[in-house]
Amino acid sequence: MTTRLDIIRGINGKPAATEALVQNLERVQGISGEVFIGFPLIPTPDGKYSIDATLISPSKGVVLFDLIEGIDARRYEERQDDLVNKFEARLKLHRELVKKRKLLVPLTVVSFAPGITGIKKYETENYPLVNEAGLMDFLDTLSWEGGEGELYRTTLSAIENLSSIRKSRSKLEVHQPH
Repeated sequence: MTTRLDIIRGINGKPAATEALVQNLERVQGISGEVFIGFPLIPTPDGKYSIDATLISPSKGVVLFDLIEGIDARRYEERQDDLVNKFEARLKLHRELVKKRKLLVPLTVVSFAPGITGIKKYETENYPLVNEAGLMDFLDTLSWEGGEGELYRTTLSAIENLSSIRKSRSKLEVHQPH
């Protein structure tokens, strides 16, 4: 497998943080996969939920990025919890990605704040928060044993299809005019 990241750009409303993330990911050596910016859009009862950026890699698993534009990291823990819960629930709908109620794909969430220096003073335990200086080290800690092959392709396909909304199953009645 080639060591290349394909970056598919959408819109997420965070241009500076997005550009910093893309530039940093383009410099990563030895990692392959797909990066979706502004995707997928997850349907929820409150409307579509957009993910700032998603990395799917056969060596790292799925990494969800909460991008922080500017220097305000408040409530990033809540955003991470919300993000991973919604995403995991949607992936678990795919039987081939679950065994004994456990997702077979490593799912990680990280907040990326390129505008914040001294990032460690804002970080909460079990809620990763990185800037440009710490992104590569963070990615180096991730691994997915067995991510090559069919499971990776199935995961990628499931994520690409998350945004699609199924047609209503309600019956449409057609009336003939008299």
